[in-house]
Amino acid sequence: MRAFIPVLLGAFGILLSVIYLIATVDVNTYKDVAIMIFTGITQGILLAGGSVYVNQVIKQSSKNDEG
Repeated sequence: MRAFIPVLLGAFGILLSVIYLIATVDVNTYKDVAIMIFTGITQGILLAGGSVYVNQVIKQSSKNDEG
């Protein structure tokens, strides 16, 4: 189940990014749609990566150094 958490975060981040872009960007051409989809996917992946990164930083900083 743990392996699915980054995948779920990525899908949720992409979904939120695309919804935000649909609400805020004027789409007039197919090129605008392609840019909007690419931007949504990129932002969603970065959002998921950031959340996993922060989670790992917190976990690693709370570990006791035993070595």
